[in-house]
Amino acid sequence: MEISTIVHWNYLIALLLGFATLPLLILLIVTQTTLTFKPYSKMLLPCAVADLLFMTVDAIGQIKARLEDGVFLCALEGPGRNLSRSNQILLTVLSVAGFCFVQSSIPVQAYFRFHALKRGSTLSILQTTGLFSLSIVGIVPLTVLMYTAFNTSELLRPEFDYSSLWYKNDTPTVLLVADIGLIPLLTAVGPTLGLVLGQFFNLNLGSLAALCVLCYSWIPFLNGLLTIVVIAPYRNAVCRWIKKPKSRTHSLTTSSSGNGTRSSFSRY
Repeated sequence: MEISTIVHWNYLIALLLGFATLPLLILLIVTQTTLTFKPYSKMLLPCAVADLLFMTVDAIGQIKARLEDGVFLCALEGPGRNLSRSNQILLTVLSVAGFCFVQSSIPVQAYFRFHALKRGSTLSILQTTGLFSLSIVGIVPLTVLMYTAFNTSELLRPEFDYSSLWYKNDTPTVLLVADIGLIPLLTAVGPTLGLVLGQFFNLNLGSLAALCVLCYSWIPFLNGLLTIVVIAPYRNAVCRWIKKPKSRTHSLTTSSSGNGTRSSFSRY
């Protein structure tokens, strides 16, 4: 199976599950966060929205990657491949920046819970906004550096044909080249560690790099799913919504069966 096929199917499944889970999570946060759990919506809602935005940008781009001779190459396989080169670079940078924000919000959530447990009260909306702003401020310079690096990386070796490092039978329409050392993905320990080690030791990971990048597309879905499963009010609400139609169907079936039985006896 070609790596392009794996990329397409991975994004299709991850996006279908993500777009089914994250809007549901946002609905649960807005409608089912009550009583003592209500203050936590100030932290959960921005995280869910950030996951949804990251997934949307990732869906438009659908990055396919390869690591050869310490050089990280990536091409867009989604609708974004029809954009101009500058817009493709911007889309790639936004996808990486969104991933960084999703990961950098984890310490924000940890401190929010720590403050609630230690002080007995949650942070105010202003304080929560300030915490998330720290993540955004930290990402802005990285985003600028990434755009500059992606836009000028081919100038490091202008005489070299980078497409020779790509798939021999699959030359991308638009090729983006960057040093993976500039990509701030160290917070996703598993796949990113493999990519970073491959770059440091000049390993030819080939298509394995694409599989590492594909792992990132599952983050929004898994975040949403685990949040719904772990938080009891959300889990119970989903269970009620699932059981309610079944109970109605069962009652209607029983009633219909009863009427059918009486009418059948009357006919005979």
